[in-house]
Amino acid sequence: MCGIVVGINTDEVRGLTSSNAYRGSHSHSVCYYNYRTDGLVSLKRGFGPLDIDSIDIPKNCIAIIHQQAPTTENKNIEKVHPAQRGKHLLWHNGIIKEDEIKRLQEMLQITYSWDTRILLRLLVDEEKVPEINGTFACVYVGHGFLDVFRNEIAPLYYSDTAIASTKFEGSIPVPPNQRFCIQWTSGKLELSPMETFKTVENPYFFA
Repeated sequence: MCGIVVGINTDEVRGLTSSNAYRGSHSHSVCYYNYRTDGLVSLKRGFGPLDIDSIDIPKNCIAIIHQQAPTTENKNIEKVHPAQRGKHLLWHNGIIKEDEIKRLQEMLQITYSWDTRILLRLLVDEEKVPEINGTFACVYVGHGFLDVFRNEIAPLYYSDTAIASTKFEGSIPVPPNQRFCIQWTSGKLELSPMETFKTVENPYFFA
């Protein structure tokens, strides 16, 4: 279980990051993305709890915060979110099932097993959200814009100013099984629909 927070207001993002801190303390990352130029400004990764007071969002930037659950003792900084392939970046909350990982390794002829990196590989190669067996709620930079999507299993909420893994005041669930482009108009967040996809196997529905 990981926590993702996206927003443009420093105080709100700090508050949401604090309320999502229980979701993960193994590692963290802080990214600032300029929504006017559609470019990455900075990305810092680290291990252990995030210093929330260090979050200070530059002008015209979106902050993307990821706090990773302590599901592993691995201290490889290259496995701290986001997964990266060239200019493509993926932040992920969820897990791809082990048998699905093995199937994808064989299909793609790869040896790495980090599910987020595999999901990113599929996004880049297929240029769409793949239909895979697992859980995911993601923020993605891949075509000069910031996208968000989740399947029916993983939680993700949004308001007109922020996105977070944990429900917050004034928020509603990001609609599942659809990819959205995040746009900011007059300081407000808008989700513009893109392609749809399917949840492969859903033991329960997360509304």
